[in-house]
Amino acid sequence: MLLLLLLISLMLLVLLGFYVFVGAPRSRTHQTFTAFLASLALWTVKDIVVWGFGVHEGSAAWWAGASFIIALWLQYSLSVFAWVFPEDYPVPRKKAAILFSPGIAAALARAVLWRSRSSTAFPARRYIPHSHTTSSTRQSRSFHRRRRISCGRTVFESP
Repeated sequence: MLLLLLLISLMLLVLLGFYVFVGAPRSRTHQTFTAFLASLALWTVKDIVVWGFGVHEGSAAWWAGASFIIALWLQYSLSVFAWVFPEDYPVPRKKAAILFSPGIAAALARAVLWRSRSSTAFPARRYIPHSHTTSSTRQSRSFHRRRRISCGRTVFESP
């Protein structure tokens, strides 16, 4: 049911964006509103991917990063639309640079940390179900070779 609602909302966003853009393709107001609708459609596509294709390893990190970047894009496109909407004024570039710079810096920092995740600062973790962590000679030897992090009944192991 959720996927059906998400697909219907995606279809409506695309149709509305197409209708607005075709109405006056050279109008700055129509262009910025279409950009805002495109970012809403991208948010919906992200939700369809997350909720429709199941959970896999690393999906929470991907979802959080994508949500952060798309939320910034939503905010920026709506701000630009608010500047140009009533009278089709140009965007004040200095104000936009001041307003958008903290978010762009945070997005770049997030991208750098995401890329460096494979380094030693952020080791990859492998999920081991609790039923496989019973004490045996083989696993006790393995315990000394690898660092284990226990969170309740879930154990994560670093290679």
